[in-house]
Amino acid sequence: MRPAFSASKPSPSGREKGRRKGASAAEQLLTGQAVPLRTRLHDALALGLTKSDGHGAKKWQSTDAGVQSHVLKSVGAFVGCLSNELLRLPPIKESISDILVALEGILKTENVSVLIQAADVSSKFFSTLGNSVRQYSVLEMVSCLSCHLSANQLRIALPCASALTCILNNQVTARASTQAEIWEALDKTNAVASVISTLQNYTEDVHPLNYLTEMISLLRSILWIWPSSRYHVWSNHNLMAKLAHYCLTAETTVSAKILKLYAALALCGNGAMVLLKNEELIIKTGNLMGKSHPTVTRIEALRLCQVFLKEKLKMALLPTEIFKGLQLVDDCTWDIILEAQSNDKMECHHGSCQLSTPHIHSHKVILSVSCEYLRALFQSGMHESFAETIRVPVGWEALRKLVQWFYSGELPRVPPDCRWKATSTEEKLSILKSYAELSSLADFWFVDGMKEESLQVLTSCLNSSSTDASLAFIGFAANLGQWELVEAAISSVAHLYPRLRDSGRLEQLDEDVLNMLRTEHVRYLQHRSASK
Repeated sequence: MRPAFSASKPSPSGREKGRRKGASAAEQLLTGQAVPLRTRLHDALALGLTKSDGHGAKKWQSTDAGVQSHVLKSVGAFVGCLSNELLRLPPIKESISDILVALEGILKTENVSVLIQAADVSSKFFSTLGNSVRQYSVLEMVSCLSCHLSANQLRIALPCASALTCILNNQVTARASTQAEIWEALDKTNAVASVISTLQNYTEDVHPLNYLTEMISLLRSILWIWPSSRYHVWSNHNLMAKLAHYCLTAETTVSAKILKLYAALALCGNGAMVLLKNEELIIKTGNLMGKSHPTVTRIEALRLCQVFLKEKLKMALLPTEIFKGLQLVDDCTWDIILEAQSNDKMECHHGSCQLSTPHIHSHKVILSVSCEYLRALFQSGMHESFAETIRVPVGWEALRKLVQWFYSGELPRVPPDCRWKATSTEEKLSILKSYAELSSLADFWFVDGMKEESLQVLTSCLNSSSTDASLAFIGFAANLGQWELVEAAISSVAHLYPRLRDSGRLEQLDEDVLNMLRTEHVRYLQHRSASK
């Protein structure tokens, strides 16, 4: 095994010194940059921010347009000086909490000019906060912002949508209870209906392009987190037609936004079906993965295809025509060949391809996103980065599973049921070996997660595999240096050690593996004795 890298941890005293040094530097930063603006901010907030009962929670009470405008200007100036370092300071966090209360109150005004100003400041404010917004209660703010999504004033609706998107994008990992509360707020204010109405009524000659893209981004954020919202989109034929039109005809920046929305929508099986039925759209998605398009657009097209492939695995009973679009993507855009390490022959039906060894046609953009090694290879500028074929050091069975991982993020599972038990020893061994090859490849190609998932699949299969298959697999995995897999296989046959030793069936294993098997057998006996 390769020795693990070990970095010495700093001593507690060293960590404490570093903490004090960091705190001191941050305090100096606060003193040098933000104190005057923070003082001005709190002087302004004091004009309208009070405690309703003299203590406890603060509340915004001023309805004076002049005061509200003055506070918003102070907030804008203060937010402009914030940095990631400052956002960690307790005094700044206190100021941010006060700003949230003030914005919640001011956004309820009926003064249009103040609302425009408040919407702009809110957009800037949440963009600056970034993921630190998760530290604050934003439920009331969500309600206030979503109330203005249907506003006739673009200068109000647009920044409110932008601010709301910033908030929601940071709620993906929030607690289920928090997400439920936010969804309730969005539902009560008809946020989804407002955004859908905006997109349906969008006119290129009347509305700015960023109005379209901001509303698409907001809708995508909602669809991504709350599955129940997806029905309102995929069942709306008018909206789906409009989105498809913009995706097919608008510039690539708009197409990228819509592809992101589609990826969220396709997480619902019905949504995926609606999209897959649009052959023109699927061809467009495939074309957007081509080299002539910006990287961001190619990646979004890839992600949509990955969602389609995941949904395809769940849709075993769909009619054949639903999958036609997926085949179109595959046929028209591949630009790299992955060749297995095999002496077998195969006939290829991809265009003019004449390669006779087992191989799979693939897409560089997908491989680049899924594998750090291949991304570095394609970007290196060396001779290999321009090659049309990559020889992958695994067999055909493993290559097929590898490509499925690249496209769907999942390895195929082997249910340890009666079909697996009835499989021949030779076929079982071939399948087990393929996962060992993937585990080994993951070490050298830096494929995150594939090694762990290979171990999970193998562990579920080994207990129901034949002894001959398990023993052969132990030797194969040991030769690859995949010791975690060796340990898993040994655990499945350790109880048979005396019988296997006496029959001579362990002679092909080296001494290190035999020692592991003896140790595991002793552990098995101890466990059985303790359980009696």
